[in-house]
Amino acid sequence: MNAHAHPETNHDRNKRSPWRPVVTSAWALFLALVLAACEPSSPTTDDVPAPEEENAITQEKERGPLKVTLRVEPKNPTFADRVRYTITSRAEQGVEVTMPSPGLHLEHFIIKDFRSTSPTKDTPDGIQEWKHEYVLEVVTSGEYVIPETRIAFVDRRDELAKSTPTPDGLAPDSPPVDLNTDPTPENDGEAKVFKLVTDPITFEVASLEDPEAALQDLRPIAAPVEPPVIPASLRWPLIIAGSVIGAALLIALLVVFLRKREVKLPPPVPPEEIAYQELEWLLAQGFTDRGELKEFYFHLSRIVREYIERRFGLRAPERTTEEFLIDLSHSDSLGSDHKTLLASFLEKADMVKFARYAPGTDEITASFDAAKDFIAETRPRAEEVASGSR
Repeated sequence: MNAHAHPETNHDRNKRSPWRPVVTSAWALFLALVLAACEPSSPTTDDVPAPEEENAITQEKERGPLKVTLRVEPKNPTFADRVRYTITSRAEQGVEVTMPSPGLHLEHFIIKDFRSTSPTKDTPDGIQEWKHEYVLEVVTSGEYVIPETRIAFVDRRDELAKSTPTPDGLAPDSPPVDLNTDPTPENDGEAKVFKLVTDPITFEVASLEDPEAALQDLRPIAAPVEPPVIPASLRWPLIIAGSVIGAALLIALLVVFLRKREVKLPPPVPPEEIAYQELEWLLAQGFTDRGELKEFYFHLSRIVREYIERRFGLRAPERTTEEFLIDLSHSDSLGSDHKTLLASFLEKADMVKFARYAPGTDEITASFDAAKDFIAETRPRAEEVASGSR
């Protein structure tokens, strides 16, 4: 849907500005003369930067065939930073892993983005990897704690070696696992359910630096440095080169001024096209095929909220559903039918995300169609596009 501009070639640039080769050649001559007049200085060991310490908090935990890595970066964020929090689980083929529900125990943060990666079943080293990636935003400075994370797994490697594997490489009909129960093994037929529990991660969010205190740490102004002495034999060549460069620049500016070429920027991508691209991406992720309904509704409601912000200028992504609906009731951007449709859609999404409601296939399809219909019905009309108001 996006219009991709063709890259500009050298022929196009030269055609647009015929004096560009003249200016380039003059600058090259000038720089060569300056470099010939100055002696290069040898680098010292002080110029070599020391290796920087990794700006992240990491934690690794292992239990049996499962290894979990937690990562929080930056290590010392400020109030203006966003925090990236990653949970990575790695296990061999035949080990079933249940990752924690998205957003579990992260109520002290604003989740700006979330991505989930399912394991690759046929990797060269036989290792599967699950990953949850969050982009978090804090509301105040101070100390923050990411609570302990519980990840369940079932070791079916012996069963996998004795029998033909199923299409996804794991045993079928695995029972659901409650990650909030005691982390001790539980009988699961012939296999056992184990839980790995990580330690809490504590980090400090600093407030913005005091400008007055920062000024006190500034180094004093260094003494002026004398410019290098130009040999007498190079003075006239430099004067001539400078004159050529000045004349070439004046001619180039005159040509540009006379042509009065207007640079036209590409038009912005309409908000409905961005939303349609996001909906296509959501279908391609296969969340509903894997039963990851919370992830599906999380992104579906995010796409609708971001479309509303681009289309009508309402701050939908940063509001809770209740706050947004209150703001919407005082806005004339949408009609009553669309307000009712949007309220029903957002309430259904919240039930799935926060109340553990499991909708059926028909309800999932209806929610997706409702989002698509809402975008189609509220997209700018032809007269709005023609007048430039969206």
